Amino acid sequence: MKECPHCAVFLFDDQHYCFECMSSLHDPGSDAYANEAAQAQMICIGVAFGDSFSYETHMRRTEGAILSVGSASENAIVIPQPEILEHQFDIFFSQGHLWIEDKSTATDKASASHPQLNGVPLNGTRSVQPGTCITVGNARLSLA
Repeated sequence: MKECPHCAVFLFDDQHYCFECMSSLHDPGSDAYANEAAQAQMICIGVAFGDSFSYETHMRRTEGAILSVGSASENAIVIPQPEILEHQFDIFFSQGHLWIEDKSTATDKASASHPQLNGVPLNGTRSVQPGTCITVGNARLSLA
């Protein structure tokens, strides 16, 4: 195991790329430039559960990049609450824009906690901008 020089996450010895901070580990001489370039290609998503727990995750600004959100453990962002659907919504990057897509069906919407964008219920697919706040259950996701 080795430690990423940028974010201090432990990595396998054969990793050449840190999936936590998205830094290349190939050329330590250009780390500052590589890290700055990687940050420009990233979307930071702050995830908070009430006032008790929060963290950040990152998503590349790459066509087809996607983060799934829901209560099931296979989602990129897991919200472990009974009122949250297994696969509640997706956040994805397409055509140069960030999008959010509601994955619930009409039946699900009647019984589940419905996602909101800046306080407005999400229906279908919508383009979102940095600064958008997504709430579902007691979870709040902030896009930066």
